[in-house]
Amino acid sequence: MADDPQDNFVDEGTKGAATAAAAGAGALAAGASGGTAVVLAALAMLPTLVGIARAWKEQETDKWWNHVVDGDFHDDTSAEEIAGIIEANQEEPFVRESILRSLQTLWFTPDQCAVLPLAMLTREYIRDKKNPDSFFRGVCNLLLTCSQSDFGQLRDLAVAIRHALNESDPSFLRLECAIGNPRQVQLYTETGSSKNHASINMPDGARLLRLLHRNDLATEIGMADKGYSEWEGHIRLTDDIARRLSSLVLA
Repeated sequence: MADDPQDNFVDEGTKGAATAAAAGAGALAAGASGGTAVVLAALAMLPTLVGIARAWKEQETDKWWNHVVDGDFHDDTSAEEIAGIIEANQEEPFVRESILRSLQTLWFTPDQCAVLPLAMLTREYIRDKKNPDSFFRGVCNLLLTCSQSDFGQLRDLAVAIRHALNESDPSFLRLECAIGNPRQVQLYTETGSSKNHASINMPDGARLLRLLHRNDLATEIGMADKGYSEWEGHIRLTDDIARRLSSLVLA
């Protein structure tokens, strides 16, 4: 049976801790102050921690690449076709920029929840030979700033969006946070007249709506100048962006 990578991380961490402890003990024995010994111990652990972090990201990159090529049956394009497109178009923006932007996001986001959405996004643009646009860049920037908690809230929002889209065919979806209640997001569908479709509990609702707007995934926003805790406004998602974003988040 192959070794579990997580076990290897633990082993490396244990070795690093032992090395650091030895360095600290040696510094104390040499007459260094307690504070200096702690700093030396921390510095001794740095290479080990960097190695562990690199191993985490290399493991996530392997998963990302497998999803980019194989697609997990999200479409009918074979792994051979995707590999062929990449091989034949390596200098084209829809290959080069898509891959590099996606990898940049993957390596700098702290949460592994981004792996599958980034892979599906990259696969879509390579498969359809589309140069990265404001949607691609916006999703990358959004995932770059999302914690695990943020991503969980985005999934709750995506579920509500998908339900709304399945029930009607709106031109836009409007999301609002009321003054004094930035944790409650109201979802409205817009066709000829607005309809209150759902209320979503999102502890960081106001901030996440703001992020959607700042990353060009929302078409407009209105805000009151009464401070963050009393933030009020709304963003509007087009039908196309709402569908694509919810599909990626729920992939």
